[in-house]
Amino acid sequence: PETTLSFAKRCDTNLAVNANFFTFQRSFFDKFYKPLGLFINNGKHLSPAKEYFTAMIFSKEKKPVIVRVEEDRMEGVEKLAFDGVQFGIAGYNKIIEDGRIILQGVSKRQDSRTLMGTNKAGDELFILMIDGERKALSRGLSLLDATRLFLQVGVFEGIELDGGGSSTLVAKIDGIQHQLVPASKKQCRRVAVNLGFIVE
Repeated sequence: PETTLSFAKRCDTNLAVNANFFTFQRSFFDKFYKPLGLFINNGKHLSPAKEYFTAMIFSKEKKPVIVRVEEDRMEGVEKLAFDGVQFGIAGYNKIIEDGRIILQGVSKRQDSRTLMGTNKAGDELFILMIDGERKALSRGLSLLDATRLFLQVGVFEGIELDGGGSSTLVAKIDGIQHQLVPASKKQCRRVAVNLGFIVE
């Protein structure tokens, strides 16, 4: 586990965000972070798909594909996870499907959000970061309001990644890694999984 900023510096990414929800356990010496749902890194399957979590996998051609993991499809998803996929992460809710909002019964609480999605053709990736950690500057958004905003920019399939204090966006600007979300540099949470992008 590491902060998104530390990950971005270590991997020299152009853009980095937090990814999976996670749990952690305390021991006498340290904390153990466990990602929830699918996590594949450089072809290594580090965490299995989890029922009812939504996965985003990246093909050999680096094209993103969103997969809703349901009980009767677990076996197929596990096979897919090993079939040439180099990278994969998981969120919880699938928030947009076929260009429609599919959320039901979600909290109206305003908070930081991390959303990721694709256009209809599947050849464009969208990331929406909402900063709600400094309430005097930004209260954040409810998941439904954030999803509505995401839909407006052309997202056809979308998922919710870990939000709240985990929501972090780091971008390399003029060769230096800058944490843009959260705006407060004092808030920098260690997370189980980060996702980075490198422009070649």
